[in-house]
Amino acid sequence: GKNPQTEIHKFLVASLWTQTHGVVDPFTGSHLFTCFRAMDWKTQIDMVQPLRQMKSKKSYYENPGHGKWKLTAGAGIPAAEKVGKE
Repeated sequence: GKNPQTEIHKFLVASLWTQTHGVVDPFTGSHLFTCFRAMDWKTQIDMVQPLRQMKSKKSYYENPGHGKWKLTAGAGIPAAEKVGKE
């Protein structure tokens, strides 16, 4: 129901869904790839590249283990929840 328009918003929404409703916490790039395919969104060769950028520039993600990702409680989850409400 969020209808994300930008790639960043799509990654945030897919991450939030995976982490909360998909019960995969932490998740991997493969989980996001599956979400993007299910939504018929364009996938990338490196599905975690945007996560790395948002981790360093916005602190939206943390990397708790090799290949594992999760939205941060302080910045990432609120940003993802805000998508579609702008």
